[in-house]
Amino acid sequence: MKGFKRVLAVMLVMAMTMAVLCACGAPDPNLGVYKLNSFMGYSLAEYAEMMEQSEAEAAESFMIELKSGGKSVFTTDGDPDEFKWKIDGSDFTMYSISPDEEDALHGTISNGIMTFYIEDIEVTLKKAE
Repeated sequence: MKGFKRVLAVMLVMAMTMAVLCACGAPDPNLGVYKLNSFMGYSLAEYAEMMEQSEAEAAESFMIELKSGGKSVFTTDGDPDEFKWKIDGSDFTMYSISPDEEDALHGTISNGIMTFYIEDIEVTLKKAE
């Protein structure tokens, strides 16, 4: 009987250990803050000069933070708005939380670079380190 209890206890510990390890998958590498890298073909430095800003100010004037659970914050000129996002392969979609709005932002995300178009304007953001 003691041997059975010992085996049962070891099996229970192994099952609990496996459950903990399986529940802790690798974090999504796409999560994080993406800052402006280029705009309409202009590099960040060129864009900053045109806007009479430092490169840091220009980069932070257009940011997207991808959070877990499909939540994101899209900040333009210091004004943050909450959105939802999803990724299918390298295809990226971000859409408004408001059910009244059907606008969605479509682009790609790969190796820390996010690219999308707002009308005919190409915007590239780079994941902050």
